Amino acid sequence: NATARGDLFYRLAIREPKPDFRLVAFSAQHERNDNGEVVKSDPRPLLLHRGGAEVVEILAFRRDGFDGEIHLSAQFLPLGVTCAGVIIPEGSGRTKLALRAADNANAWSGNISIVGRARIGDTWVTRMARSGEVQWGGKQNESITTSRLARNVALAVNDSWRFPFTV
Repeated sequence: NATARGDLFYRLAIREPKPDFRLVAFSAQHERNDNGEVVKSDPRPLLLHRGGAEVVEILAFRRDGFDGEIHLSAQFLPLGVTCAGVIIPEGSGRTKLALRAADNANAWSGNISIVGRARIGDTWVTRMARSGEVQWGGKQNESITTSRLARNVALAVNDSWRFPFTV
């Protein structure tokens, strides 16, 4: 049932709680201030170069009191690309997943899957991450953007050059 009061809008839902979670994956370039705090984030495509690595940020949207660990892994990766699984700790809402391309990785583009598994009650539940994307305006000098969720996480591997060093 919904009620409006002035400029405010309220919604009340009475139902049985169903603990669960949803995942969103995105890649971004972060600009930090002198204290190391993020002051600006620019979304970018998930692009790997031979011998390189990229970080995928994962947000967990927890529902109805679910606060357990979420085990993350990447599936359907191309040959030469690896990803070690990570865990979103109990009660946390985010983590980072690192994708690495071997020195001999071939050019590739397509969809990968980032999968989260968690125990909810007595059952293991699996959820696929959706990709957070930004849509830029199509007019020159127009900076209007909108965001959306895509069904797939897209990845591209560039084999035309490799990183000159590894840290």
